[in-house]
Amino acid sequence: MKKITSVLLFFMAIFAFTPEVNAQCDSVDFNPEDCITTSTFTIPPNAGQNRAPGDKYYIISTTGNPWNNTTNNAAMDAAFGGGGWILAQFETLNPVDVFDAGTNFVFIEGGDDLTNEMNAFLIANLPTIEAWVNAGGILLLNAAPNEGPATINFGFGGTTLVNSVFAGTVDVVGGSHPALDGPLLPTATTMTGNSYGHAVITGTGLTPVITESGVPGNVVLAEKPFGAGHVMFGGMTTTNFHNPDPQAENFRANLLNYLDDFSIVGTAPIISCPMSITVDNDADACGAIVNFTDASAIDLEDGPLTPVQVGGPPTGSFFPTGTTTITYEVTDSDNNTVSCSFDITVNDGQAPDAVCMDITVELDPVSGMVTISPMDVDGGSTDNCGIDSMSLDISSFDCDDLGDNVVTLTVTDAAGNSTDCTAT
Repeated sequence: MKKITSVLLFFMAIFAFTPEVNAQCDSVDFNPEDCITTSTFTIPPNAGQNRAPGDKYYIISTTGNPWNNTTNNAAMDAAFGGGGWILAQFETLNPVDVFDAGTNFVFIEGGDDLTNEMNAFLIANLPTIEAWVNAGGILLLNAAPNEGPATINFGFGGTTLVNSVFAGTVDVVGGSHPALDGPLLPTATTMTGNSYGHAVITGTGLTPVITESGVPGNVVLAEKPFGAGHVMFGGMTTTNFHNPDPQAENFRANLLNYLDDFSIVGTAPIISCPMSITVDNDADACGAIVNFTDASAIDLEDGPLTPVQVGGPPTGSFFPTGTTTITYEVTDSDNNTVSCSFDITVNDGQAPDAVCMDITVELDPVSGMVTISPMDVDGGSTDNCGIDSMSLDISSFDCDDLGDNVVTLTVTDAAGNSTDCTAT
């Protein structure tokens, strides 16, 4: 009887102790010794292939990984391959180096005890980050805080992270999102966690991706376009707290794939116009026939594209003197449209043909003087673009000028070209 009682008490002690241990394994009261902190999904052999060009960053604090966990690192490996991305820290990175044209994707993580460091980083660098996304960058900005202020400014037109709104069970809105379709499968439209989310996202222009089950107003993950780029905002914990497994982990890695693919789909084509052209007019013409090459374009998703000229005369046309702007436009398969322009300038380099004629005039019998105008001695001057003005070096005469007098007529066109001739 004593042996049976002892065994019973032993199992009762285990039963009483087990819930207390499990209670530590959540995202609020975390005990790493009692929690699984490793990823369980297998990295696909083609991870990192056919990725959008450009550096990819995962940014955390020097204090360490959220919840001492590396499932986000594993998701980056799954999306971009081992060595296909760069780990950086808020406290030591140079924002100018990270948020530049050579980077196409950044994942900023501020969960658990990294939130204050993330918030300080955002306060110091939001304008730089927003400008980078506006120019075409793709950003995942996520934090499931266990510290920090009640709200955090996530920027991008008033997006806010609202702290300490916990979500246990969540749904993918509408049961449809590209991240559900792979490349890693299976995935699930409903996921649970202890907790799945620590915060919700509010703001304008957002498309909800994940919301709390039964409380659709609590948005745990949302996205929005911003300029030429795209940004996704989240309040999600790391996937070691999520179920079912591996569906939840697959979904996280697929989100990274989706965003990286979006940097191809969402990026406008690159269009290049010829250099501007400057020529002189054709002989005796107020303009010139000009030939030029078409613009060229390439799209990261569609490859080479053929731009269409939407402004100015076609190549081989007669271009008048002055500047004419030629504009090309191209649209890719995702309806991203870009344009470029260049100028064709035709200079009038031809001077007028000044023609003078001799005239005889009589002095006024009262004043003893006579005045002539340029038109009096103009014998039919011409210019390819038209005469702008004519002037004489001498236009008034008196009794001291009796006899022959030589005057100079200056004929000037609108381009400032001038020619002289003389008349008697």
